[in-house]
Amino acid sequence: MTVSKEECQSNIKTMSEKIDELKDKIQRLEVNLVGLPKKIIDEMDDKYVSKDSFFPIQKLVYGLVGAVLIAVIGGVMALIMK
Repeated sequence: MTVSKEECQSNIKTMSEKIDELKDKIQRLEVNLVGLPKKIIDEMDDKYVSKDSFFPIQKLVYGLVGAVLIAVIGGVMALIMK
């Protein structure tokens, strides 16, 4: 099979256009990726609580769980001592 000069030039031109399209898409992708960390941080601010505001709740819950465990262990000990 032989390829003419015109076909070869046409293929080169087509590949060059496709490469240019890919370059444009990559540049748009880079621009989108640059703004991604800010979007992630904004989403996290809306969905999750910060460590500072969670600390008092954490202490309260740990205290209540500790009180319940002490009550259960005390009840078991009282049953054993009877």
